[in-house]
Amino acid sequence: MKPLISVVIPVYNGGDTFMEVLRQFEQQTLPFDQFELIVVDDCGSDNTWERVQKFAKNTPLLLRLFQQPENQGVSSTRNLGASHATAPVLLFVDQDCLPAPDLVAQHLEIHNRYAEQPVVVAGRIIWSPEFAGSEAIEFYKSLYFPVWEGIDRANAPFYYFVTSNASVRRDKLTTNLFDPEFRHMYDDQIAGWKLQQAGYRIILDEQAVVYHHRDLSLAEVVRRYRKQGSEAARVAHKYPQLVGILFEPGHLLTDSHLKQALYRLVADWAMAEGLTEGLGREFPDQSLIELLDQTALLKNFESWRERRLEQHLSEIASLRQDNRQQLGYIRKIEREYQHQLTELNLLQSEYQALAAHAVALEKAQIYSLLSRVLGRRLAHLSYRGRKAWLELRHRLAPK
Repeated sequence: MKPLISVVIPVYNGGDTFMEVLRQFEQQTLPFDQFELIVVDDCGSDNTWERVQKFAKNTPLLLRLFQQPENQGVSSTRNLGASHATAPVLLFVDQDCLPAPDLVAQHLEIHNRYAEQPVVVAGRIIWSPEFAGSEAIEFYKSLYFPVWEGIDRANAPFYYFVTSNASVRRDKLTTNLFDPEFRHMYDDQIAGWKLQQAGYRIILDEQAVVYHHRDLSLAEVVRRYRKQGSEAARVAHKYPQLVGILFEPGHLLTDSHLKQALYRLVADWAMAEGLTEGLGREFPDQSLIELLDQTALLKNFESWRERRLEQHLSEIASLRQDNRQQLGYIRKIEREYQHQLTELNLLQSEYQALAAHAVALEKAQIYSLLSRVLGRRLAHLSYRGRKAWLELRHRLAPK
């Protein structure tokens, strides 16, 4: 029987985590003869290739192995895997993402449901519970993983095509989808843009789940962002039309990021207040009301909305030749801004309630340890963090 779906996994120095990924694919609910696993090694420096070859001799999986002639980066490696696929549907998974038992079956079910339409299925990416929770991981998640709240799951933006967990039907476009110039990042988002330009609709599926199985230190976060900066420069040169979308944090995070910042600020403040009570001493460095003012969350949110409005107006102007397309786009913007207005009203209400609470606390002479807690965190991060903290303290110092 010919497989119905091909799972493509590029691997580079995958180690123990990747071997666990392979073992998890042995636990899939979909029968083994209905999917194939295509592993492409990008000439790593460890023994992953030898371990995978040994694994292939004793697995019930339909496992096909390929190796690059030399290290060429993740985009070229994915393209090579897709070119060798035999099934009508391609599912892309990363080497450090453990599949839920029904992952492959769930993707196949959605594609069968939309068999006559060009669609992309983007699944959930959840950090493995044993690693989640560290400050480095939570910081990386909040800035990198796109949020799903408030997004039209039947027609999501192109940057939700994340190759840790995404599938598409195999055709001439999708078997050579990834730009090989992008060796580390932005390759999947650019691919998602190409697909959407070609008429594909991106569907978000809550039930298709992988678990991002890796720890992450501050040093690793720094390395990743250095790579991202280098790749971002390449995007600016080759795909300038995407710069305003991919590089604006608000576009990926939406207003949820600002609310998260507000909640985290108040949560840290509340913990600091508890520390003050437990230690039996107060540190009146800075009050909650001053911290709320410093974050300027509402101002930042409104500024982001203004920039988005300018972008929308520019895009509407470019659509003047097609009235039907223009009307559809305007209706989409109206829905988006109605949602943003609702979120802004909620944020304003919560902000005002917190400010009132802060005033009441100040009247009772209860002060926060938060500034000291944040100062210690920043001092341990980097010279840049220490410098930022000193500047903040200088601005807050009594005149």
